[in-house]
Amino acid sequence: MQFNAITTCNVSNIAQVPTPTYQRTMKYLIYPKLILSLGLSAKADLFPNGDFATGNDGTWEEASGAGTYVYDYPATGGNNDQYGVIDHTANDGGYGIWVANGGGILTLASLGLTAGESYNFTQDMILLGGSDIGGFKLDFFNGPDGAGSTGDIRIDKIGDGSTWETYTYPITIPSGVDGIKAVPLWGIGSVVGFDNIGFDSNPIVTLPIPNSDFESGSISWLELKGGAATFSYPSTGGNPDGYGLIENDTNWAIWVANGGSPITLDALGINSGDIVTFQQDMRIFSGADIGTLKIEFLDGDTFLSDSGEDRPDIIGDGSTWETYSFPVTIPDDADRVKIVPVAGANSSVGFDNITFTTSPPPPAPGELTSPEIVNGTIVEWIANEVLQSVKDFLRLVRG
Repeated sequence: MQFNAITTCNVSNIAQVPTPTYQRTMKYLIYPKLILSLGLSAKADLFPNGDFATGNDGTWEEASGAGTYVYDYPATGGNNDQYGVIDHTANDGGYGIWVANGGGILTLASLGLTAGESYNFTQDMILLGGSDIGGFKLDFFNGPDGAGSTGDIRIDKIGDGSTWETYTYPITIPSGVDGIKAVPLWGIGSVVGFDNIGFDSNPIVTLPIPNSDFESGSISWLELKGGAATFSYPSTGGNPDGYGLIENDTNWAIWVANGGSPITLDALGINSGDIVTFQQDMRIFSGADIGTLKIEFLDGDTFLSDSGEDRPDIIGDGSTWETYSFPVTIPDDADRVKIVPVAGANSSVGFDNITFTTSPPPPAPGELTSPEIVNGTIVEWIANEVLQSVKDFLRLVRG
């Protein structure tokens, strides 16, 4: 079934209703001879009233639905003093969130942040009841219009959760956006305290395709589906370590990289017209169909075309991790792409290590290549000339 990551991702101007996902501890990433790590923030700038020093004076919009949620703002006991609480003791489903800035969009300029860069967002949390710690997400905007989301980010609880701890969320802000909404998330069936919700305005270094090895769980991957598929992020068993898994019983299911937002060719180091070979590791855990990878091409926000959803031939019986390649040519009028891993039909498929290599377009017929020295004589090869005999070869060499 053909589908389009642009048309299937409808983002409204309000914070999106969350879908629980999970994250794990970062590992060091090796990329073009650099060792990159996503470390903890040394200093955080707070969102408006991010320390709840004035309780809830309208700076935090309370939003909940389909469940029973209680919000509270104790004057003492935070990290330090005042803090906020989302109480879901009822454990009756639904969602309960805050939206910073009274629910309004925060411009990147007002925060000192830049589109296309990655930053550590942080919040302190403590578990006051239950077993599940809270989470966090960002929604992205271009003016008043929604432009994607990180989806729900839920980090593994630190210790037993009973002490104040700082939780860090490395997030790439997509190119082309100019605003965000910051959204702390409830703890499912739990009572969670929140304090010091903010960010470090110093950019961090990430891979060109954010979280391309799934070592950060769901971070930067927008989940979309048309049926009962489930997404999960095991911390072991990948190629190696963490990976993404889509269990797809019916219909279709995809991820979209970069929180659903396009990635500019400049950010990837790619030019229009280039031949790019995307690769992803895959393994079939159940079923008979392998996944695939689709690349969508855009000019600004305008969808141009895509690479299609042809399935590669399964390597062996599909039960081991193997690297599959997907060569594409970037259209001349494209300036950005969406990277879309696609689930296997009626199968459970693991995904890992989504990367790419690039090469310039081949010379046009008749175009001269760079001269080279052959037996002391400078010669040039004409790309579309066919040598019929040794005599033809000698004619080229001798000039």
